[in-house]
Amino acid sequence: MSSVKKGVSQVFTSKNIDFDIVRGKNNVIKYDQQQVLKFDDFNFDNQTDLAIRNGNNGSYGAPTYDIYVFNSTKQRFVKSEELTDLVVDNLGMFEVNHARKRLICKEKSGCCLLLKTEYEVVFRKGLKKVREVEETSDGETVKVTTRELRNGQWVSNLKKYKVADYYKP
Repeated sequence: MSSVKKGVSQVFTSKNIDFDIVRGKNNVIKYDQQQVLKFDDFNFDNQTDLAIRNGNNGSYGAPTYDIYVFNSTKQRFVKSEELTDLVVDNLGMFEVNHARKRLICKEKSGCCLLLKTEYEVVFRKGLKKVREVEETSDGETVKVTTRELRNGQWVSNLKKYKVADYYKP
């Protein structure tokens, strides 16, 4: 016999939830290629966390999410303001890189500036910015500036490419 309790264990609300239901692969509900619910380990503690779509409040009207991390002591999901703000302050949901234990955010300004920022999640301390890659273009060349935090110091590297070479398919 199963020892699973029946009934509601936790309720989530969102004042700004905004989505059109589209059935994707494996019957996943999506909004404009953005999932309404995302389950992943956002803080790399080996617990599944939850992101709930809450509107279009990011840069350029990008989809935003409330991020809830699973608290194993409380046996509940707890909202992470820091991770939620990370989504709102950037261009949509961050990418989770499990191999490198990084959260990767993207930003842009117009046509000619793209910025990718990587964060480490420091247990009980929060997010630590550890890498930035900035791409700027004048139409003929692309300048790629990489800044990395190494041994407590920021190290920068600049490379230039011809637009046609950099954006080859």
